[in-house]
Amino acid sequence: MNSTRQFYQFKNNKSIYSLILFIVVLFAWMPINAMARVIRTPGLYSLGRDVFVAPTSPIEIIRIEADNVVLDLCNHLVVQSNAFPDVCGIMIAPNVRNVTVKNGTIRNVSDTGIVVNEGCSEITIKNITFESCGKRAASFLGAVMNPIKTVMFEKFTALNSSKNALADSVIFMQNSQETTISKGRIERNGDASHDLMVVRMDNVDNANVKNIHVTANVAGSNMMAYCLSAVNRTTFSKCTARQNSAVSAAGDCVGFELQANTSCLNNMFDSCETIENTAMMAGGTCTGFRVGMNNDDNTFQSCTASRNNSDGTCEGFNLTNCSNNVVTKSTAQEQRSATANAVGICLDACTGCEVTDSTGSDQSSTAAISMGIELTNNCAECVLQNNSISRNNGSTAANSFGMRVTPAAPNMNKNTFKQNTASRNGGAGSMPVMSNQFSGLAVTQQVVVQAENVNSITEVFTNVALV
Repeated sequence: MNSTRQFYQFKNNKSIYSLILFIVVLFAWMPINAMARVIRTPGLYSLGRDVFVAPTSPIEIIRIEADNVVLDLCNHLVVQSNAFPDVCGIMIAPNVRNVTVKNGTIRNVSDTGIVVNEGCSEITIKNITFESCGKRAASFLGAVMNPIKTVMFEKFTALNSSKNALADSVIFMQNSQETTISKGRIERNGDASHDLMVVRMDNVDNANVKNIHVTANVAGSNMMAYCLSAVNRTTFSKCTARQNSAVSAAGDCVGFELQANTSCLNNMFDSCETIENTAMMAGGTCTGFRVGMNNDDNTFQSCTASRNNSDGTCEGFNLTNCSNNVVTKSTAQEQRSATANAVGICLDACTGCEVTDSTGSDQSSTAAISMGIELTNNCAECVLQNNSISRNNGSTAANSFGMRVTPAAPNMNKNTFKQNTASRNGGAGSMPVMSNQFSGLAVTQQVVVQAENVNSITEVFTNVALV
């Protein structure tokens, strides 16, 4: 191996540091030995040529242990050239600050492409492509008492990764504050041998996630494009989940999952989409946006769940046992189920939730029930206003509903139904049933005389059913 070392001047925080610029010159066929390259001095480090490493022990190909470092890969490759396990591409050591890694490709590492450890702050990772990283593309591993702060992770691509036996996520972030993740493509990762949470966020506060596109990833039993646990005060803007699939029997495919009993609070989902995701093996289920128990005060604005398909239950939005969540100006269209119910928007045992100015149309079930909007299991103090519900087709006209209210206990009260329109909800080739446009409620939205509903709030003639 031939190499040159040059010394430059680097100005940082009004101090002049001696900068070591390594320009590594390699023969294309000659791998670097198995030793990690460690950066222990502040400065600008540039890669002069592709780096191929054939490790014989678990290592990080490049490890950064100093503050105030810029590592520019200069559009070169960092490649593991064998299959030795537990090898990472670039590791940022704990409690390091002001580090940038940019402009290159990390390929074929057996573990994770880039790892940021606990206590790090002011970290920027941009213009990086991750290819065929065995476990994860990137991990941000903060600790509860020593979180990661102020990360900028942008303009990245993750391809064909998270396929080995240890794979669980493509992008994993835990115990992080004030993070921005933007302009990322995450495509064709995972395989049928294991579950996959493509973007997994655990105990993350005050983050900004925007323009992330999760497409054509595969898992066995459980596929979650975005899996959130204890995520608070975070905005997801123009993020998508498209054409992802769970391919095992009874698999579960979800676009955006707020995991039950994890207290995801005060998050905003703005103009997010979950489209053409599938779980088509026997008993498979598919949900666009799913909010589990005790995840409260979240807003879904201008979001879309469309053309999702499953063998079992298929739902655009499902909110269960939660409070004060809002779905507004959103669309649930063409959820399709082969054997079970297809539902646009479902509120299940919710309190104080709202569905307003939204559309639930064209859901279809070949063998069971189809509904545009469903309110079930003890919902209370919910508001459904100014929604349009049309062309939802179950197996028969009798199994086709616009808005269906199914009280299961006396607590099904104090809900508000106002200015909703239901039209042409009926089985394929069958005349729609007028009473099914608003089932459990009269056409004018006067509540059916049942003890469970006597306290619900309605407005006469403000809800319209058409056939």
